[in-house]
Amino acid sequence: PMISATRRPTGDCISTSETFFRTWLNPDATSVVPFTLSPRKGGEGRVRGAGVSIEPPAPPAVCMAKDAAMIQSAAHLNAGTIVRIYEWSHPAISLGRSNNAGCLNEEKLREGGVVVVHRPTGGAALVHGTDISLSVAVPRAALAGASLLDLGRRLATPMLEALRALGFHPEFRDCKRFPLSFRGEGRRGLPLCFLQKSGLDILVGGFKVAAFAQRKTAQVFFQHGSLLVDPIPEPVKRVLQKGGLGTREEWRQVDQTVKPLCGFRAINPHEIKKALADAAENLPASPTGV
Repeated sequence: PMISATRRPTGDCISTSETFFRTWLNPDATSVVPFTLSPRKGGEGRVRGAGVSIEPPAPPAVCMAKDAAMIQSAAHLNAGTIVRIYEWSHPAISLGRSNNAGCLNEEKLREGGVVVVHRPTGGAALVHGTDISLSVAVPRAALAGASLLDLGRRLATPMLEALRALGFHPEFRDCKRFPLSFRGEGRRGLPLCFLQKSGLDILVGGFKVAAFAQRKTAQVFFQHGSLLVDPIPEPVKRVLQKGGLGTREEWRQVDQTVKPLCGFRAINPHEIKKALADAAENLPASPTGV
């Protein structure tokens, strides 16, 4: 089973993803299995190293069901650090757990080919379809002594290192602010993730290219990151505006402060995912090593 387009991934929703998670990794298994089974070398659809999975583009609801399953696996199966690197098969808006989907006109969005889903994390509304996502789940037992900002940056480091390996010059935003949850209520509607500023933003040449959002449970710290590879097509932006996400002025601000990687040089998404996987394998497989 997969979560519906607008259903928020609560604890109940995480439980309903067990069968999907089991089938995805091991169709013959009789119980949910951790990502660390049978480490293999390989490309998309195969598990690399200790818990690093590279995946082909998938529907938005599937992407979120897998993220929910990551949290469950890390919480209950002692799976260690779990990493997923994936793409979205078509345009989508992912909302943070506190965002109000009532601010959107989902009918107009669906007519324009844009799906709405809820992330397991907090944060603002994020647009997908031209990005690569990096999700990391780590048991809370690993978190002793680390501030949320420091921990977030450590889990975001694979993206920073991957960009350096590809010849870019990335840096974290010089800011102590940690990403917040947004309720997105009132006349201004939902806040755009592209326009938020936090110490977890990754910048290249002063432009924001990646953002991260988090969720803490009693057992797990989970972080989702999005790296903008290609620009959001203008027709999609028009659909988003008609559907209630962002004003014309806000999207103008996005164009001035956010830049996709292809704006710096031509780059292949497969090249990016490989670099991310190589960097992510430096994360300790054991939760005690984070």
